[in-house]
Amino acid sequence: MPGPIIAVVSRKGGVGKTTLAYEMAALMSAVLVDLEHEPGGATHRWDPELVETPDERLGRAIRRPGKAPRPRSRARRPLLVPSDPMLAFPLADTETLAGLLSGWRDQWDDRTVVIDTHPGACWTTDAAIAASDCCVVPLTLGDGSWAATRALVGELGGRRVAVVPTRLRGRPPEHYVARLEELAGQPGVTITSAVTEHSFLDRVKRPGVPLCMAGRLGDARAAAAAQFRQVAMDVLERALPSVDEGGA
Repeated sequence: MPGPIIAVVSRKGGVGKTTLAYEMAALMSAVLVDLEHEPGGATHRWDPELVETPDERLGRAIRRPGKAPRPRSRARRPLLVPSDPMLAFPLADTETLAGLLSGWRDQWDDRTVVIDTHPGACWTTDAAIAASDCCVVPLTLGDGSWAATRALVGELGGRRVAVVPTRLRGRPPEHYVARLEELAGQPGVTITSAVTEHSFLDRVKRPGVPLCMAGRLGDARAAAAAQFRQVAMDVLERALPSVDEGGA
């Protein structure tokens, strides 16, 4: 049975989207497809040199459909199909790219695919959503994040969505809990375990190494790794359709 395609999506930047996609891809032994065309995303985290000298395999595979782009591999990194700056331009229509993403999964031995998307509206994000079995949406405490997430869930129209509370500090306020409850009442929406605020994630000593692959960890990093692991389990076991349901 093929692994799921999971799109990590947010209409707003700065909510922990790329970190979430990076950790989930590592935990799920997935292929991480970076559709974020701006620098500083998953590709930069994996290897900054790939931003200085862009890898064009993704753009070529879109322009010349056929063979799937070969994921890059490195010790203690998730498998990665690096971003291409040309994704800022419409290299294909949404339906075509969605079909390619599904076909590439088949060529990648039916591995799970995690897609990091461009924040906000973008043709590649629309394609990732269309190809996905589940959209993972991080939600912070900010009013901007709430408004963007609420609108996004409405746009997704009943698709399977896992909302991940992120960057929480202490006990969440009542209005935030009420917002989660409102989202949980929408068709297809699952609220996962939370990821609290971890400032050290912005200044990691070993760039590119996900927490789950980092070996020995201090207490704070071990706690963060456990939170990401629980989110990945929630997505796989609660948000995605079971075999008995026969798919989305």
